[in-house]
Amino acid sequence: MRLGSVVGVAAGVLSSSLVRPLWAAEVAPTAQQSTAAKEGGSGLREVVVLNLEVGPAYVDTVALKDADLLDSARVRTSGFGVAYGAALGARWHEFTFAATYRRGDFSDWQLSTVCGELAMRFRLGAFVPHLGFGAGYAALTGAVADVSRTLAPDPPTAIEISGLNVRVSVGLDYYLLGWLSLGANLSGDAFFLRRHGDRLIRTSSTDVSSPPAFPYGLDGSGNGLGATLSVLLGLHY
Repeated sequence: MRLGSVVGVAAGVLSSSLVRPLWAAEVAPTAQQSTAAKEGGSGLREVVVLNLEVGPAYVDTVALKDADLLDSARVRTSGFGVAYGAALGARWHEFTFAATYRRGDFSDWQLSTVCGELAMRFRLGAFVPHLGFGAGYAALTGAVADVSRTLAPDPPTAIEISGLNVRVSVGLDYYLLGWLSLGANLSGDAFFLRRHGDRLIRTSSTDVSSPPAFPYGLDGSGNGLGATLSVLLGLHY
């Protein structure tokens, strides 16, 4: 009887010291699972983000103000086009700091922007909605001035237009893989542009019924608005 009691006690001690830790290890959350829970359940993490974008765009360069920015008799001041660009940034918690470049090709000119952007990203599993704000430099190129009545030999025809760009954007990314995402982004832009006059002397028209010539020789300005709907391809490291 005593031998049987000793054996039973030993078996109980062994079962409590071996079986319970194995069971506890199965239900205890791992460090990786804890990190995933903190990251919103997705387990996605990145430090460097590279986004490529392309999509339709609309810009009206004088939607808010027109002070002789472009000669509307020769050049369209608004229109639809195609925008494409890239953004390279770094993520810190829910915030992403990025440098962005975008170029839009329109019928009579091209509009390029280089901006710094701050975005907030909120993870909901594999979906990541984001809201961004940015500001930077804008340049309008490709517009051509009328130099038919200038007195200078071989006058330049390019018009120099540049200024400030302010942007707000909202979008949604879906992570196909831990390092690859596909998404959509809608952005609105405000442009504050200035045209630099070419300072060339021009002769007056002999036709008294013709409208006054556009003042290419003097400075001009314009404040405009734009919108772009982009498809995003993101690479995350």
